[in-house]
Amino acid sequence: MGIKDLPSNEKPREKLMRYGVESLSNVELITIIIGSGTKNNSAMDVAYNLLRNKGLLSLSHIPYEDYMKISGIKKAKALMLASIFELYRRLSTLHSDLESNEVTSLNVYHRYRDYLKGEAQEILGVLILDKNKQIITEKIIYKGTKNYIKTSSRDILKLLVLKEGTYFYLYHNHPDGSLEPSDSDIVFTESLIQETRKYGFILLDHLIITENGYFSFASGGISQ
Repeated sequence: MGIKDLPSNEKPREKLMRYGVESLSNVELITIIIGSGTKNNSAMDVAYNLLRNKGLLSLSHIPYEDYMKISGIKKAKALMLASIFELYRRLSTLHSDLESNEVTSLNVYHRYRDYLKGEAQEILGVLILDKNKQIITEKIIYKGTKNYIKTSSRDILKLLVLKEGTYFYLYHNHPDGSLEPSDSDIVFTESLIQETRKYGFILLDHLIITENGYFSFASGGISQ
């Protein structure tokens, strides 16, 4: 039976729109990603065969060529599937860090390196911890221009108060790959430390993150 033969409320797209994405099975989710089948196999058949032959857990670890071994998956769909499951793998890594790892400057770097990789704009984010140094929340504060972010200590202070944080990390990227803090980076960090300290918040570190490494303001002597 093809997808067109299914009752309307059982077709993957219609089911998603009516009941939400969490109501779909693994086969149905992959069916939507695949989009269309072949003359002899519906998209759902292709999705089923993919899961039967490869297994869900392996899909984020196989090269795109392996997807093409499944009848009905050509190069364009294989590339799309490989990209989607790579995103899944990266998100899984982030959530694993959230739940189990001690928060340090090094794993903050690993946490955001892939996210910031290739960004053409400077991005400033904050990671907020409670009094036991467990993660409460993380948020992108601003996306700036190629070389500049417009923000203030007040924006970060408001978020710390709202989330009832105690400790926090700040991070941003340099699109040109430089690990050297600019004068404005240093001035902003020193100002932020002074302003947040008044209210009992502690900046553990501010990181400049690039594909090739990171600069730690704490290690450089600019910290609490």
